[in-house]
Amino acid sequence: MPPRTIQEWFQEEWNSGHLTRPQVALTQLLQNPEGPIRRHPIVNTFDCAAHGQTRAYIRNDSADAQRPGSTLGTLRFHKTESFNIEMISGANASGHAFPVHGVYTSLSGGGPVWYTLDGNGPAIMLTAKLTGCTFIATGGTGNAVLVTHLQPQQGLETGLQLNTRMKNVGSTYGQLRYDLDTRSINVIGVRSANGWSIWAQKLVKNSTPPQILSVHRIWPT
Repeated sequence: MPPRTIQEWFQEEWNSGHLTRPQVALTQLLQNPEGPIRRHPIVNTFDCAAHGQTRAYIRNDSADAQRPGSTLGTLRFHKTESFNIEMISGANASGHAFPVHGVYTSLSGGGPVWYTLDGNGPAIMLTAKLTGCTFIATGGTGNAVLVTHLQPQQGLETGLQLNTRMKNVGSTYGQLRYDLDTRSINVIGVRSANGWSIWAQKLVKNSTPPQILSVHRIWPT
């Protein structure tokens, strides 16, 4: 009997329920973003070169990831599935492409470069993971939200100084709320009938398998 192809292996895993099809995971995220973001660690390697509409790929990453318990929190972790979101397909037949609003990481010395999230275009927003950076969301016209991702400019300020300087500009999430050396932060936005919600998912940095520590809503405040 010839060996299974990677696609055949994934089909068996999906059919058995051991892994979730990426298309199904994406649908669940769109229907109820808080649930999947709290349940599933996301290994985020998405990083766009400019603000705008682009595409990303979601694929299964691990069936042995961990999330906090609903009652005991980080005192008792539970096994869960994780996903990888990236700019370029892993070319292993397990990924699913989808449209996104990509938010570019700009240097803090030039000031905020805002991107508008409204009722147009894709229903998901992605940006690079926070590595000393600060993400800011503030209200626009109607249900629109203005967002920006600022990287502390070397020689000008640290991540803590950047977050402190920008903390009253809008709803901010930066180094005042995470330890750069031990934590990795994903920021994900999802549009529903009520407008945009934006979430920060805090992971143990470089953990294998991935492990969620907490989830925080950035927007609405």
